[in-house]
Amino acid sequence: TDSAVKVLEQVKDMHEEFVFCVSFDPKLMADFARHGFLPMCIQCAADLAAFTPKLHRSRSLLDFTDLYVSKNTRKKSKKFRVTVDKCFDFCIQQCCVQHGDHCWFYPALIQSYKSIFDQNDKGGVLGVTLHSIEVWSNDGSVVAGEVGYAVAGVYTSLSGFKLLDSAGTIQLSVVPSILQSCGYDFWDL
Repeated sequence: TDSAVKVLEQVKDMHEEFVFCVSFDPKLMADFARHGFLPMCIQCAADLAAFTPKLHRSRSLLDFTDLYVSKNTRKKSKKFRVTVDKCFDFCIQQCCVQHGDHCWFYPALIQSYKSIFDQNDKGGVLGVTLHSIEVWSNDGSVVAGEVGYAVAGVYTSLSGFKLLDSAGTIQLSVVPSILQSCGYDFWDL
């Protein structure tokens, strides 16, 4: 059965953006992602976190038709290189550091993300794949990155970090080109 479809039917008239679940099953998470929910988490008590799929009422999509990268950003980009899926664990860790104590990347959610990520070579889980995008400085260290997921022709950013200001700009400038070259139709920000 399609768990997310059942939940969608039950919540179609809701005014809130969140649904709460106690299961962090990767298939359930992927099912929600396939139906437009962001797979998130919230701490309910000191020792209890809940899977909280979030359905934004409005989305910010970039469709790649009018991409523009400033001359200054292109010049700065020569100091960096970008990779995909090379440092997934590091990107998760740095997102947690960047967002502090209230980051919604709790251990059970991270474990499910990793489970889906580990299946990327096999098409993911229910067609959902998890990814990291890393920006490296010339000294060989990751200075910016993000974690997101892909479903069909859409890549959705979940969270990101920057350790160096210009690296975050480079990341935001290069992600659309990477996605377009990989055949994605939209970037869901």
